[in-house]
Amino acid sequence: MDKFDGEEADPCEECDDADIEDSRRIYLRTWVTGLRALLGWPPERTLKWAEKWSDDLRDRRMWFYHRQPEYWMISPLIPEWLMEKFRSDRWEGRDPGDYSYIDLRMRLHHAIMADEHRKFKFTEEYDDRDWAEARHRVRAVLRDFGADLPEMRSNPEQGHS
Repeated sequence: MDKFDGEEADPCEECDDADIEDSRRIYLRTWVTGLRALLGWPPERTLKWAEKWSDDLRDRRMWFYHRQPEYWMISPLIPEWLMEKFRSDRWEGRDPGDYSYIDLRMRLHHAIMADEHRKFKFTEEYDDRDWAEARHRVRAVLRDFGADLPEMRSNPEQGHS
């Protein structure tokens, strides 16, 4: 690729279809495992939720992969009623310096990623214990905002509505 003086090379220039397919599989596997552990979603529900990114997951020129998989799975962790509250607060005279929504997203991201033993681990490497600990941390963050994760059913494959 030709580049102009001072222009950075396209980081995806060296990517090939196999790299993108590997990344796509890692993201999908992380989402299926993580959303099952956090929300009790069955794989079918997670894959349906992920359809909105099907083009991004296959396009090596998209910047989608500059965010880790757990970043994209934060939104479903926030209950709809709380999202509505954030939306309405923006239009009802809320202090423009109030960053509650951004704070919540950032704290949820850290709750998923934080390792209580301070060892770094990618979420795609998480086992059941890691996800159980993440669920515990996510619940603590949500409770600070008056929310919580849904209770897990005895058969997590059944999922939640």
